[in-house]
Amino acid sequence: MKTNISKLTDKQLAQYNKNEKKMRTIADYTTLYEKKLPMKEDILFAESYSGNFLSHSIVQFVKQVLNKKKEMHVVLSTSNMKSFYQAFSIDEQKRILVVKRDSNKYLFALVQAKFIINDGDFPDYFIARHGQIVINTAESFFGFYTDKLSAYEKRSQRAILQSNYLLMSESVKKQLFTRLRLHDIKDFYLATLKTNTQDQKSDWNILFLKKDSKLDSANKLKKFISESNITNKVIILVHPSELSKYQNFSEFGRYVKPFDYSIEKYINKAQAVYSDNEFLLDKPVFDSLDRYIILENLKTDSFSVSERKNEFSADQLLFNKDKWLKYPNKKKNIIIYAGGFQNNGVTTSSINLSFNIDYSKYNIIYIDKWKYDEDSEKNVLKLNDSSTLIFRTGATDYLMEERQPAGQLQSVKGFDSLSKKNKVYAQNVFKRELTRLLGCIDIDVAIDFSGYVVFWTSIMAFSNARVKLIYQHNDMFAELSKVVNGKLKHADKLPQVFQLYKFFDSVVSVGQKTLELNAEHLSEYANRKQYKYVANSIVVDDIRNKANDYSNVVHINGSDYLVEDNVFKILPDKKTFTLVNIGRMGPEKDQKKLISAFYEAKKKLDMPIKLFILGSGELEESLKKQVSNMKLESDVVFSGQVNNPYIFLNRADAFILTSNHEGQPMVLLEALTLDKPIIATDIAGNRSVLGEKYKDYLVNNSEKAISKEIVELCLSQNYERTNRLSFDAKGYNEYSMDLFYKLIED
Repeated sequence: MKTNISKLTDKQLAQYNKNEKKMRTIADYTTLYEKKLPMKEDILFAESYSGNFLSHSIVQFVKQVLNKKKEMHVVLSTSNMKSFYQAFSIDEQKRILVVKRDSNKYLFALVQAKFIINDGDFPDYFIARHGQIVINTAESFFGFYTDKLSAYEKRSQRAILQSNYLLMSESVKKQLFTRLRLHDIKDFYLATLKTNTQDQKSDWNILFLKKDSKLDSANKLKKFISESNITNKVIILVHPSELSKYQNFSEFGRYVKPFDYSIEKYINKAQAVYSDNEFLLDKPVFDSLDRYIILENLKTDSFSVSERKNEFSADQLLFNKDKWLKYPNKKKNIIIYAGGFQNNGVTTSSINLSFNIDYSKYNIIYIDKWKYDEDSEKNVLKLNDSSTLIFRTGATDYLMEERQPAGQLQSVKGFDSLSKKNKVYAQNVFKRELTRLLGCIDIDVAIDFSGYVVFWTSIMAFSNARVKLIYQHNDMFAELSKVVNGKLKHADKLPQVFQLYKFFDSVVSVGQKTLELNAEHLSEYANRKQYKYVANSIVVDDIRNKANDYSNVVHINGSDYLVEDNVFKILPDKKTFTLVNIGRMGPEKDQKKLISAFYEAKKKLDMPIKLFILGSGELEESLKKQVSNMKLESDVVFSGQVNNPYIFLNRADAFILTSNHEGQPMVLLEALTLDKPIIATDIAGNRSVLGEKYKDYLVNNSEKAISKEIVELCLSQNYERTNRLSFDAKGYNEYSMDLFYKLIED
């Protein structure tokens, strides 16, 4: 195949020649994919266990096709030739072309085969072509992994979306989609494969173990078999990747077998199968056996067999679409990049949206990186279970001539610096990348909810979505001059994002005043009509319920503590006047100014007063040092990142926010929802939330004004301002969602 390498730098050429990070393989595949070669209807491409083993379902499917369709040829991806020779007869072998994963023949087969079947993951670069029949059984991973989503499962998400036909029962599909955070965001077709299994008339037993099983030693296996009264011979089935571990058990090693094509001869000698995961028991190959689930206490219980319907032979399934049950997507798809789920207001806003969206009309699909730190991992778990979360795994598919334009788009110069031809190259890269991640799903709305990362901005900007939005959660012009640790944090990144505003239908500010600032300062990047306002939504019941949730509160030595992740965090004492600040410890939140103002106020007050600061960030250590220098250690409490900040807020006397710039601070809405007095700096974002009704909560953005307000609020015993006002939280939420729906439907 001919790949254009003339545009490569010397470094890229060296990487291409060495095939570093599969650069050559990816380029060669992408070249073939873009050529749109004619598909061959007499070729079935099959792969199992990423080309390392041959699973039972794949071998059965291939055998049935070869038996019934004499004109069909099979391209089989495997590096395990011993298994190949044992699995297929000599006549069958003659009609099978064996290829190795990533080889040239492999790439041609992926692109040209009309029919493709896989039992797990495809290569990261694979994109199903329009018109290909792509079948997935998920057999190589589903049921083996049971705790956190593994890296392999996150890769397999993409493989499921590249498939349009799922060879599994309805109950398995339901459990699979729940496990992988998928929903019917495209049309899927479902059926099960009819297999011939003999009646068992033997006294053997099968022990089928998930990955990281509790039965992971010879002693544990021996004890379980003894206590379960399994007196006859036992075959131990494991995931192929764990085969060597179990085969090293001296007493059981020779009875350990991989879950692959070879299991059929053992099944035909067995009477029962035991497993520590019910989904492994649900494999159709075990239909004629007695089945027992191994409970957490390593006792056994009978497994309730799911009903199987819609069973057909492989040849019927390949050539008769009406044999498959259709599971259509009847909703509009909204895809969102939410900024990596870091601890910030963008994450809170996106999580809130997942709880307020109308799931009877919309699928909300978050796409994001696949590796998280501990805090981001926790935030991801807060998403509504009805939402879909797709992890970006693997590398982008490039033609070699596209690498430089795509890189330049993300560099300091940005999209506008590209030639007309290179702009097309760059746009094609990001269009293709979205298809690589999600398959050929229909996208109604694409939203860059972050607005800071040019890669994801490009994904949304160049998508084929009917409506495209990019959010501005802050005064973006002010963000250009934001300094962290002596360096401009966003100055070399945001201009590239701004250059892509022209490709969006709306540039959405989350505050009315913030909109006015952004439209004025960034007018060169989009016309005034593109700048729109949509207020962030809140989850009212969640705020109020958590504010009064004392299930994790303990009382020790006269103080209350919130216990989260085995960490005890002292709560505000209702007998002491307390201010609470919630937010990331960055320059824009300016807790340094807050601490100084608190210090000055405390000197003027003849009463105890405390300040709680919730959150984390790059300035945390310097703020703690400031507190130490001012000898405020007993008066200022750093609570760190808190899963339930509302209980702190609810117990406090007032909420205080001393930011220099904001978009639409969610914490102000949360404080209003809990009817808390507020001290907030008079900046555009804060004024957007508080408006005229709550303008008395606003103070001049200076240390002196903030200190004075703290003193006055502390000395006021009646808090008359708050008692006179009420915040219609649910009415506000309906208003914010109406704005959102109007924007995506117009």
